[in-house]
Amino acid sequence: MSPFPFYSKMASFYKLAMISLPILGLVTILPFLAAGDTCLGPTVTPLVYTTPEMTASSETIFIVQFTLSCKNDLTNINLYADVNGKPVPATKTTKPNQYQVTFSDAHTQLPAGSYVAKFYDEEGYSALRKAQRNHESIDSVKPLFTIDIDHRGIWKGPYIQITKLPFPSLIPFLPNLHFLPPSPPFLPPSPPSLSPPHPLSIYLSIYLSIYLSIYLL
Repeated sequence: MSPFPFYSKMASFYKLAMISLPILGLVTILPFLAAGDTCLGPTVTPLVYTTPEMTASSETIFIVQFTLSCKNDLTNINLYADVNGKPVPATKTTKPNQYQVTFSDAHTQLPAGSYVAKFYDEEGYSALRKAQRNHESIDSVKPLFTIDIDHRGIWKGPYIQITKLPFPSLIPFLPNLHFLPPSPPFLPPSPPSLSPPHPLSIYLSIYLSIYLSIYLL
């Protein structure tokens, strides 16, 4: 038995405190460290563009531009978007806290309708990719925020019903009409050309005229 029981208890308590205090401190500040990389209370100001007509592009394009502000004043965080199961990184623009995302697919794959662009930070995007690799449901991975996309579809140009056009059988020849040469202007028929008289006929006509003049005298 120790001659100084009080000091022995104090020493044991001191050792226990030295071990417990760092752990307690780490547990205390851990939420603040996690919040430092997470946008709290995100506020988004979006601007959405979708392809209006087929002649503008060979694919349907969604362009989402937005400005993000966080309650904890977090800036320049990396963001990722997901539309129809396709993840796309968000590009930072030259303006502070402004991002832009572009989605594109065939016209048939993005018909008219309402779409939701889900945005994730680094942690959320890692959880999303993990769930997709493991073929798990991604509904449990909550996005940081979402932006609605209203796509009204693409305009394919004016519709013309061919059967109501006059002379539909002549339509295939219409593009070639401008290659036909113009018809020549109307000219009256030229008179028949006369061949020059023969020299013998000239002599005979002179002889006949002289003979008649002498005979008549």
